[in-house]
Amino acid sequence: MAEISGDDMWAMAKVLREKCTVQALNVSQCKLLSSDPAACATQSEEAQRCLTVVHAAALSSCNDTYTAYRDCLVEKRGIFSKCRDVEAKFKECAQAKI
Repeated sequence: MAEISGDDMWAMAKVLREKCTVQALNVSQCKLLSSDPAACATQSEEAQRCLTVVHAAALSSCNDTYTAYRDCLVEKRGIFSKCRDVEAKFKECAQAKI
């Protein structure tokens, strides 16, 4: 399993929002209801698993467009407007394959 960097998270943000929202909300809800971090371990593991699955799918199914988009964001220091063309290509692949 490839390590997931901050740059990866930045590039996958929109896909993660689409694919892992339920898991992230479950973690947030659990943390609101409990002050014991261990009480939310199951929800946290599910959210991490979703993140890992989406990242692996991005690498295996859309590697070229994903890598181009991530690298553009790094090169352009996170200015999304300068990476719209490569973002569109990644988004098209992600919608079809992830």
